[in-house]
Amino acid sequence: MLEEPDAVVVDLAGAVVAEPPAALVFAAASRQAPVRPGTPLLVVAPDPALARLLPAGYERVAVVDSVEEALATPPRPRMPSLSDTLLPVSGAARHARDMATEACARWDVPHLIGPAGLIAAELVTTPCRTPRPWPTCGSPGDGATW
Repeated sequence: MLEEPDAVVVDLAGAVVAEPPAALVFAAASRQAPVRPGTPLLVVAPDPALARLLPAGYERVAVVDSVEEALATPPRPRMPSLSDTLLPVSGAARHARDMATEACARWDVPHLIGPAGLIAAELVTTPCRTPRPWPTCGSPGDGATW
């Protein structure tokens, strides 16, 4: 998939769910925002009993009655990506945390702000602690320069 699709359509016509909790797999699949941010999951469930088992209402999941209805669903506005070039200097980790906070806010996943900020900061900080052939990673004399 070179281009981001407008939606992912899953046709469950004829599907039999023997164990109701198995339907929760669609909620898990819909939360793969890091893979395809902003791509909604449209689940076709013509059987009302099956439709009731599906996690409807989650922001990226829509349960519809037919493939035609799914294909006629207008695309949602794209969730913008966020990128920046971070230099290995003092303040880069703070900037990375700020970017992670902004991305989580844009994608409406505020519960991930803390973990995303921590991971982003670590991804920036670790190279500054590891000797590499790149410029200064901190203030002169703090042991982080080469």
